[in-house]
Amino acid sequence: MTTLAPSDRPASEDEPSLEPGSKTLYRITGALFVLGAVLVNIPYNLLIANFNYPDILREDTAKILTDFQAEGDSLIYTWLAFAWSGVPILAGIFLLGRILESERHPLAGIATTVGVVGAIVQLVGLLRW
Repeated sequence: MTTLAPSDRPASEDEPSLEPGSKTLYRITGALFVLGAVLVNIPYNLLIANFNYPDILREDTAKILTDFQAEGDSLIYTWLAFAWSGVPILAGIFLLGRILESERHPLAGIATTVGVVGAIVQLVGLLRW
């Protein structure tokens, strides 16, 4: 009788799998996008309440910087949270790319690249604060 090593066994319906086409991969991808959307909105709403964002961006630079300095470290941490809260979306983009590639979608590579570049540009733009 031959025994299969754990890596040689076929995945059963009960075992979660991140292989393309698995329901678990679809669920995790969707959950990352939902989690990212929820997480992004928490610091965004704090910025609206505490810093009058994004309306403050229409003010003079001197006023923006004065208000920014007046808020202190809490505002810096809020911006940091705003920037990093998009990381689940970035992970979701990579997994969505795997899904699209497994389905042989002709624009999978381009879509994944554009999504990753967009997420990184957003992250850098928010971290400049």
